[in-house]
Amino acid sequence: MTVEVEYIGEETPGDVLVVGGLISEIRAVFREYLRLLVEFSGRELDIELPDDPVDASFLIGDALQVADSMKQQLLELSSTEQRLTVELGFLRRLLPQLRSLLERKRREPKEERRAQPDGASRASQEKFFGKHFSVN
Repeated sequence: MTVEVEYIGEETPGDVLVVGGLISEIRAVFREYLRLLVEFSGRELDIELPDDPVDASFLIGDALQVADSMKQQLLELSSTEQRLTVELGFLRRLLPQLRSLLERKRREPKEERRAQPDGASRASQEKFFGKHFSVN
């Protein structure tokens, strides 16, 4: 496989107050998302959001459990404000889905979970997350 790369420059930050508000809001939502992922997967994650909004937007994009095509769309955005806004939208849609999955997992008989390696298999993850599920 080969790719053709075109670097997209980061636009100058827009309204600092808007970006600051987005970062404050996304920190709390992202923290909850990570907590739910840890509970669902049983794997510890050590992710700390950087203070810099640009760096934080790229880290969040990398950590999201979404299809590669969606991650590519995030990479193509040239504005931190746009990236954070789209990521916040993803997180708001993913949180209820992840909570629902956790609730189903809690109701699942423990014997059935023990039968699978590490409590889950790729096949069972794919039925919830699709074939693009990955552990970042």
